[in-house]
Amino acid sequence: MTAFRRVTAALSFIALALPGLSSPTHATSNLIQNSDFSDVSGPVGSFNGYTVYDTAADWSVFGNVVFSGAESNGQSAAIFNGGDQLPLDFLSQSFKTKAGQSYTVSFDYGAYGASTPQVLNAVVSGTSPLLGLKTATANGNGTGGAAFSAYSFNFVADSDTSTITFDDLGSTTASVDGVLTNIDIRAVPEASTVVLFAIAIGAGLLVLRRRSPLTA
Repeated sequence: MTAFRRVTAALSFIALALPGLSSPTHATSNLIQNSDFSDVSGPVGSFNGYTVYDTAADWSVFGNVVFSGAESNGQSAAIFNGGDQLPLDFLSQSFKTKAGQSYTVSFDYGAYGASTPQVLNAVVSGTSPLLGLKTATANGNGTGGAAFSAYSFNFVADSDTSTITFDDLGSTTASVDGVLTNIDIRAVPEASTVVLFAIAIGAGLLVLRRRSPLTA
């Protein structure tokens, strides 16, 4: 067998051994739509020199949440308690999951304005009202602009649909607003998938290394 044929055989073996990696169960794409709040409508004012909107596609909103096309660092975001309003607000989105599958949630949270602590709860629910929880905190820098920090947590789904809710808990909102962006939820690769991938790669390498008489 020629070297070219051995390479072809190895690649064919790997392709046949890993059909499940392209299935929804093993998908690694972000499950959240409009994850950075860039798809917005309904202009209602301005924030830090950028237009502010009252609607973000794919998100359900309750209370005092608006959306900026771009924050001071060029990042679009959800803004909680703009205009010194009461901290009685949240936004949520439902997404497809698989019961028993593990998922990772990540998001960026910061505060714009006065150096007063802002607090945000990220909660994932399914059949159970609490599958996962992360509390994020941020302080404004008092000079304008928002410094975002990254947060993440895991959960295991218990149904075919789950919901993530971001609930603002800031007790003081005078001259300071919490800002949220870059929400990302992805399935954690199952252990069996990782093992299968390793086995397939190993088998492919064995095919490549197998000594066979060279033919023309």
